[in-house]
Amino acid sequence: MMSRPLPMPALQSDSAESVLADYQRVEGLCQIMLEAARQDDWDRVADLERATRALIEGLRARPQTTLPTAALREKLRIMKRILLIDGELRKLAEPWQDGLARMFAPPLERQQGAPRAAWN
Repeated sequence: MMSRPLPMPALQSDSAESVLADYQRVEGLCQIMLEAARQDDWDRVADLERATRALIEGLRARPQTTLPTAALREKLRIMKRILLIDGELRKLAEPWQDGLARMFAPPLERQQGAPRAAWN
């Protein structure tokens, strides 16, 4: 699958509007990441996760900005949406992660002293 360029705008100034715009960018990247996961494009998911992490690190490095009430509500809406997307991403990734864990797990015969009941 051909990879599209990652949308990774630079962080803006510290105004309330720019802070909110950067949260909206994170939300947008998370939504694109979810769509890539639904298409089983895990390389793209990893690329988007790195881009998202860079934006989040930039937000954390900013000085605290007091947001007006409406902007604070929007930030809260965005944070809730990001958490929902994260939950969906985890559900989609679990089968892949479980398969990987099984692939690298030692056979039960190698588990010296491990009671079989613990594996049931």
